[in-house]
Amino acid sequence: AFSVKMFEPVQDGSLAIEAPAAHYNNVSVAFSENTNITMAACVSDKNKISFIQWDPKLEKQKFHFIIVTDPDNEKGPPPTVYQVKFVTPSSRNAPLIVAATTIGALIYDSAQQKSRMSYGPITQITVKKPEDSRLRPFCRGISCVDNSILVGTSTGTIMVFNCSGGTSVSTKKPLSEHKYPIADIATCKFDEITASGDIKGVLIIWTKGLKVNKRINTDLQITVVNVLRRQVLVGTVYGAINIYATSNAILMASVAAHSRAVTGISVAPESAYVLTASEDQCVRVFKLHTRKPEAYQLEFRYGDILENKQIVGACFANDRGSSMVFAAYDFPFLLLYKIFKKAVPQPVELSPT
Repeated sequence: AFSVKMFEPVQDGSLAIEAPAAHYNNVSVAFSENTNITMAACVSDKNKISFIQWDPKLEKQKFHFIIVTDPDNEKGPPPTVYQVKFVTPSSRNAPLIVAATTIGALIYDSAQQKSRMSYGPITQITVKKPEDSRLRPFCRGISCVDNSILVGTSTGTIMVFNCSGGTSVSTKKPLSEHKYPIADIATCKFDEITASGDIKGVLIIWTKGLKVNKRINTDLQITVVNVLRRQVLVGTVYGAINIYATSNAILMASVAAHSRAVTGISVAPESAYVLTASEDQCVRVFKLHTRKPEAYQLEFRYGDILENKQIVGACFANDRGSSMVFAAYDFPFLLLYKIFKKAVPQPVELSPT
């Protein structure tokens, strides 16, 4: 399986950052077609977000970081950041940076990384119970549909923020369909279908208006979720990838892709590629075939082993799926791969004899 040469590491393509923390989904990538600039972010320390951007030739690299503090107590104990993700609401051209933390969700402008635009305290939606007094709340799972930014919480409630303009972000009524901590949330920006999964294996499919469309009891220990072509891809703690149809909630395929927990699933909508990564140090690329009259299948295209690296995040760098970015725990670089192109033979001019 690992002899297939579809992608290759970019020479000198290791992007120096502060070493990523051991959280699932710990890398997010955004690409701007207007500027031809790619941005990536990951959680590097308890309350530190590493942010890097580069051009196609890797000549204009810029590194920044965000120190996340408690807006209600700037000098107090710092919150722990569980996840960071780029989201681009319909009302904006440039993405926002959303941080899911132990105090709530914080939203930053990607152009001015230290400029906090909004803060949603988790205490606004947390109902204190005597038996929960020892539990520390947290946020995890970030997505965006239209102008609504979604952030999951440890209570199962999903916080909702509305981005109504370039710099205006406000809170909306939260979604309370889940009863257990959210594992992940994802949205297909073309079909505007959103899926959320919790740690008890409940998968909910939402319409564009954030109404419940389908509820699926998967009985899986979900780690990551993504959506591609009206299919929901679910990664599990045991390494399996399950695919459910959003139209009827039927399990369409189950793939034993990895031997340990799946730490990242990324999709490339334009090519129907699926990228998976795991704690087993392996990465896989599949192509999803769903269009009739062809048979429904998940076709293996590429695999590799990143030796001695515990992969904590993987993302396609664009919608075509022509390049990929990987983050590994305690490894101070992001690894950049690009699609392999065969060398084109050049015509040889024969000198006259």
